Amino acid sequence: MLRYHPLQPDPNAQPPAQVRFKSVRVEPWPDGRKVRVLMEIIPFQQPPNIEVSLSDSEGHEITSAHIIENVDYRLVITLHLRSAIPISEYHLTARLTYPDLGTIDEQSLTFVLPPSQET
Repeated sequence: MLRYHPLQPDPNAQPPAQVRFKSVRVEPWPDGRKVRVLMEIIPFQQPPNIEVSLSDSEGHEITSAHIIENVDYRLVITLHLRSAIPISEYHLTARLTYPDLGTIDEQSLTFVLPPSQET
């Protein structure tokens, strides 16, 4: 099963305090203006919120996204970069949260945005 269904729960679904990312990856788009964020989450009993933020090497936030009560175990989002600088280092942070528990898991990674491949 690839998504949460309250009437047919996954037998391996975890309670909110035990929900974790399985993986978080970043794939820059060839245009150098967007990045694809691929996330996989272990099955959950209650849909978590997801917060994703992208900052530059100086710690300034470039863009962010918030997903409220996510129902997918695997999801892909596209972040549009307001001021992308090619061949620059970026830092992505993804958080799983619940309103009553706060952040329950956080994954961070650093990547370099390659120069645009478009002509």
